[in-house]
Amino acid sequence: MELIAHIRSLEKYQTLPVLMLATLESDDEKQGALTAGANAYLVITPSEQRR
Repeated sequence: MELIAHIRSLEKYQTLPVLMLATLESDDEKQGALTAGANAYLVITPSEQRR
């Protein structure tokens, strides 16, 4: 999440879409990513990782 916050702090990347891909389906993690500046938080399940 530090990386997302850093990207958002740079003027030239403030409008860059940021998607967080995670294996954790935690409300705290999702809220942290969105608060840091991610546009979306997507949970990848183990079966989806093999595709």
